[in-house]
Formats: sequence, structure tokens, C-alpha cells
Amino acid sequence: PWETYSPNLEVDLRKHHPTSNFLDKFAYYTVKSMRVPTDIFFQ
Repeated sequence: PWETYSPNLEVDLRKHHPTSNFLDKFAYYTVKSMRVPTDIFFQ
């Protein structure tokens, strides 16, 4: 049951790492570019 424990909702920012190689940068900029049309649509 959900009443038996309290969830840990803290976000550890040290888990995230900066982009280090080409695939990380490619994925980062792909996601950033995919946001542009949705941001324009949902203004």
C-alpha cells in the first residue's frame, strides 16, 4: 500500500553527465531540434 512508505523524490544532479562524445552531442542536438516545432505549435 502507498501509505506504508514515503517515496524518495530527491533528484541527484550529479548523476547527469555533460556530453562527451559525438553520439552524446548528436542525441542532445537532435532532441533540441525536435523541440522547435512543438514549441512553435504550443505557443
